[in-house]
Amino acid sequence: MWIHFYLGNVHPMGRLMVYDQIRLFEAGFSELGHAVTIGDRLAPNAINLIWENFRPGQSQLLRESGIAYGIVATEIPDGKGFNWRCDEPWRSRAAAFPEVAEGAAFIWSLVEQAVPNYSSFAPAGYLEIGFSERLVPAEAYTDPEVDFAFFGQINDYRQSVLGELARHCKVRIPSRILSPAELNAFIGQCRIGICFRQSPEWPIPSSTRLGLLLHGRRGIVQEFTPVATRQSSLAPMAAEGTDFAEFCLSRLSANWRAEADEAFERYRALLPMRGLMERLLDETVLHNPRLRHKARSAVDDDRKDIPGLFPPEPILEEIYREYNIVRIDSRRLVAVAQSLGPLDLPAVLSGQKPLPPESQFKIGSNVDDLKQVIDGVRGVNLPEPTFEESYRGFHIIRVGNMLVAFAKQFGSHRSFAQALRREGPLLGRDVLIGWEIAALRTQIDATKMFGLRAKTLQVFRKVMRRTSCR
Repeated sequence: MWIHFYLGNVHPMGRLMVYDQIRLFEAGFSELGHAVTIGDRLAPNAINLIWENFRPGQSQLLRESGIAYGIVATEIPDGKGFNWRCDEPWRSRAAAFPEVAEGAAFIWSLVEQAVPNYSSFAPAGYLEIGFSERLVPAEAYTDPEVDFAFFGQINDYRQSVLGELARHCKVRIPSRILSPAELNAFIGQCRIGICFRQSPEWPIPSSTRLGLLLHGRRGIVQEFTPVATRQSSLAPMAAEGTDFAEFCLSRLSANWRAEADEAFERYRALLPMRGLMERLLDETVLHNPRLRHKARSAVDDDRKDIPGLFPPEPILEEIYREYNIVRIDSRRLVAVAQSLGPLDLPAVLSGQKPLPPESQFKIGSNVDDLKQVIDGVRGVNLPEPTFEESYRGFHIIRVGNMLVAFAKQFGSHRSFAQALRREGPLLGRDVLIGWEIAALRTQIDATKMFGLRAKTLQVFRKVMRRTSCR
């Protein structure tokens, strides 16, 4: 059987995250002797696996193409949409899904509780992530130097937990999305990997993150989720209502290596990926009349483009001062200095080309925020600052209702304020902002312990805005 992973409807920024899932799935397929290919063009003679990320109108394009496809569903239907979200792009994705799902030969869900819902559209099964010898990295046998590590999206809540941990031990987070090889090396540097709950409503642990940590023979701490999985039962989870930072610190006194080795062996015995994929294929593919003619297809070079399934080209939203404000997708915009000239945005955003200087390239979620950032880059009018305190090599000053921490190398708070008025956000320097002294101290602690440079001051981007996700 030939399985083709189609990534044409996955934005370049998201592909590295999808690759983490693909290598887990690919291991199971390969162990069963099936051929696997990956690409951003559909394969007419293969069974195409498409990640759920559809927009209205795309179902007709797929139907007219005659392509046989199944859907990898990573989200949870909530009765109205996905993941209890009603903003974009979730509204559009939820509206488009039923049309595309009705044309699918099968649906594989990463969340077991969602399978009954998906079964109303097509044969559906639980895509459980298990163990494969192919995925055990060499770094699984190294001696780590860092106590805790986390890879994934950082928000205010997660930052606060990581900052608290950094007060007591060594913590590391990556500064960007990592390639599979880089991620293996990163995991190998830590004793214990942290698994945060995706959001307050999310019912299960992250199966992808757990799978990578279990293969890496690392200790694991999981934030409480109301639903346990066979995979999550292999590692410690905080009790409901427990302070997660305190729970993480309590695990340092345990024999993390012995626990990791035991979990590794149990994972290997309980959840072999080969067996999980064999069951899933048997339930949804092998006896599926729509796919009978694909069961013995061999790999070929025939590929098919469906332009409407690709992410939209960047769209110029507005020209503001000497910047082009460009929409990348429904959630993100980029302000690009016109002085940069022609720029291959998809290549820059996917990491294929280097990012321009931060003063010339700013990412935001709405036009107004980006305009404020641009105003800051050009220099701003600020109220007279007042000195608050010094803390671990930083001066903390109050500017209006905002607090600014800057490295002492800048001199006095008055000279720093003069530079702010003259230059704007002092891009690339050691500067942090916040609204409370305690939160700002936490950021400084995290900066010291993570071994990372302080984030650039972005006074006008509302970087301390609370998010709905935890």
